[in-house]
Amino acid sequence: MLLQVLRIYLLLLAIPAAFGVAAWSVYRRYHGSGLVSLVVISSVLYGFLSFRAVCSRPVTCDVGSDPYSVDYLASVAPPFALAAAIAFGVASVLVVLRSKRALDGHLRTSDFVIVTLAGALGFVVAAPILRAPVW
Repeated sequence: MLLQVLRIYLLLLAIPAAFGVAAWSVYRRYHGSGLVSLVVISSVLYGFLSFRAVCSRPVTCDVGSDPYSVDYLASVAPPFALAAAIAFGVASVLVVLRSKRALDGHLRTSDFVIVTLAGALGFVVAAPILRAPVW
């Protein structure tokens, strides 16, 4: 039980941290359009991977021959993708604001921590509202 809680908290911090580093790099190179593309791609990917994680558990999706059917993908993935879009959007706004303050353009430790915590907070707030718990 303790390991499962630890895994959830690790994912809750690791995903926004990885997104924050990627977003900082993409924003420096491609500006707003690249950042929007990253948010969309990351959210869709998070929704699909969450669907795969949820439906891999016993009796959570179709118990028939195809547990990964399109019907379940269409009903399970969207709440996860929307929660991710909110969390990644919050992190992206902070990346834009913090990168304008960075004189040398490099990601500082304080920026990394703030973006990570903002993304995690976005997940914590959005996931229960959208019924998309962190897997």
